[in-house]
Amino acid sequence: TEAPGPKYGRAAWKFPVGLGWYARPVVEDGKIYIASPGMRITSLCLDLETGQEIWQSNQTHPMFGIYKYPAIASTPLILEDRIVLREVNSHGGNKGQAKNLVYLDKKTGKTLSRTYAGHLDYRTQYAPTATNGKVMVYPFGEHDIYGYSPTCQNMNRLICADIDNRHKKWDFNVGDIDALAEPVLSEDKVFQGTMEGYLYALNLAGGWQDERIAWSFQAKGAINTKVLLDKGSVYFGANDGIIYKVNAETGELIWGFEVAKKESKARKHFSTPVIADGKIYVGSANKYLYCLDARSGKELWKYEAQDWIRSAPVVSGKYVFFADVQGRVYKINSRGTLKTKRQVSTHPIYADLVLSDKKILVVDDE
Repeated sequence: TEAPGPKYGRAAWKFPVGLGWYARPVVEDGKIYIASPGMRITSLCLDLETGQEIWQSNQTHPMFGIYKYPAIASTPLILEDRIVLREVNSHGGNKGQAKNLVYLDKKTGKTLSRTYAGHLDYRTQYAPTATNGKVMVYPFGEHDIYGYSPTCQNMNRLICADIDNRHKKWDFNVGDIDALAEPVLSEDKVFQGTMEGYLYALNLAGGWQDERIAWSFQAKGAINTKVLLDKGSVYFGANDGIIYKVNAETGELIWGFEVAKKESKARKHFSTPVIADGKIYVGSANKYLYCLDARSGKELWKYEAQDWIRSAPVVSGKYVFFADVQGRVYKINSRGTLKTKRQVSTHPIYADLVLSDKKILVVDDE
């Protein structure tokens, strides 16, 4: 506007800054487990049918009895009888309070233990941690801004520990800058993308560092979202505007699909892909949802939403559901035709959608 101040109250422009919560809900046996970025409540267990609270997990300051520093920004990990979450905050570094994996009793939400995993600044947006039920794997960096001399290392190391996170199995450097994508584990490997554009397949077993890398693949842009592992193949998108399929055992490129329109301002150009009935569905910061043939990588159709698509879609029968960062949820049929569109929130949706019992679970950044 050329006026000296606001005249009509209309939006002049907008730009997604990416400070929302990426932690998605997890469903098991009719219950929803979800991280809470609140002051005192760190996580919740809800009834899937009613949304009623079953329990909430609270934290207290060890001296003053009230909340002080740690927050939670991780997707809950489900073990047999426990829930595992990871702390974040902006204060104290690795010697501060927000530096742990938190183990909760699945039935009550009571904190059972807190074990060291290293500080994560909340501005990383997410606290990635993964498990295959046997080990814990998470990115790590040295942070001690109060020491002499201060240390602020990138999150460029990957830690593998036992399931209780009490004994470190190995510590491996995966580059010079941050590895903020969520690790994905198989029985014997962990797949980790990096901002330098590498996808590493690391052997979980073995003690020698030179045997750690099973293979590596270099894309032409940062890999900032977790990969999809399915039937011996790895699918992922990179910030070069290409969706890749590589062999999970060798890292050999099977195909790459490059979108015609790229969004250069996106920190995460693509959502995590999902696969159903031989088709790959993936959202993009260029506003398109793509449907690709999983075998060939050929584009079957694409649908243009009204804004960036950050969260992974879900598929139910012949329909695919996805959300944009304007808080809308779309329902598309198998031919790429819009069936319904609903504004479910006034806040951006960044966390992956979750489908359970014909319900779509959505987390926004409020």
